[in-house]
Amino acid sequence: MQRRLRSRTTRTRLGPWYPHLEGSPLIAALDVQYENNSAVAACVLFDDWAAAAPVGTKVTAVSGIEPYRPGALYRRELPCLLAVLNALSAE
Repeated sequence: MQRRLRSRTTRTRLGPWYPHLEGSPLIAALDVQYENNSAVAACVLFDDWAAAAPVGTKVTAVSGIEPYRPGALYRRELPCLLAVLNALSAE
């Protein structure tokens, strides 16, 4: 399924850090580390599924994290993921 969707992906608003990739397909691997009510969200960018190395990275600190609740991804994880993606597109 990911390979089917790859042809439908486009990247926009990544700013001056990645001008050579503007408009090309992009894969973003995301992860979040939590400690108490704060977190660090990371994003690693690849231009191809078989890429040997990333084309970019971004790490963002997030505060005011909600406690873990099973089934409530939108309360804890989603704000962190959106924060790192927004920081990436703001560069």
